[in-house]
Amino acid sequence: MGASMRENRESLKMPGFFRKTALFVFHRYILPAVKSPKKVFAFYWFFNLWGNPESRSGDGSTLRYTEGLRRALPELLRELEVKIFLDAPCGDFHWMRHVEMPEKAEYVGGDMVAPMIRRLRKRYASPMQHFLLLDVVNDSLPKADLWMCRDLVFHLPNQDVLRLLDNFLSADIEWLLITSHVEENGANGDIHPGQFRFVNLLLPPFSLPQPSKRIRDYIEGFPKRYLYLYHRKDLQAWRKARD
Repeated sequence: MGASMRENRESLKMPGFFRKTALFVFHRYILPAVKSPKKVFAFYWFFNLWGNPESRSGDGSTLRYTEGLRRALPELLRELEVKIFLDAPCGDFHWMRHVEMPEKAEYVGGDMVAPMIRRLRKRYASPMQHFLLLDVVNDSLPKADLWMCRDLVFHLPNQDVLRLLDNFLSADIEWLLITSHVEENGANGDIHPGQFRFVNLLLPPFSLPQPSKRIRDYIEGFPKRYLYLYHRKDLQAWRKARD
């Protein structure tokens, strides 16, 4: 175990050329063959394949990238009077641990990467802060007032995104805060789990309604994207129209 952890730490120092080569091989040959999303995202976390030295959850999880979101999120939680906040996937909790939660609000972080969840429980679990092993596409979601599903849907096949939305509607959760790009050209092409493409939730095959609110979630030099806020009643009407 000690050797594995040392190798894991050394992966953070992998030179750029070798990291790019590893990513090419991983995306070209391994991803299409691996059927389990849990294994795919475990690979990313364990070997730091996102390639960011600050956070193993990638560029979108750095303190610089999330500076605006870390200001906006507490205001939203207070506005919606959130008592239980579900953050799934929570990733490595690098930026979220710096967010000031409203008084008496409970934080629940969920992710499908088991060794990461074990580490988070050991380091950060408390009476008001919990971490769950959770597959948001296939597992029942815990009760919450607001679910933030950030930085996930652009790594999922379209059918899994639709299943994720249905899973929200099957859960006891009032609000959904979910990532969407604003790109139109080339958005929503299908992929294997763990690959990437732009996802615009307002376009087919999703065609979600306009959100109640949107929170900017990008910095200069990165593609424009937002966190869209939906009440479950709006998505119930959307699903009824689809049926």
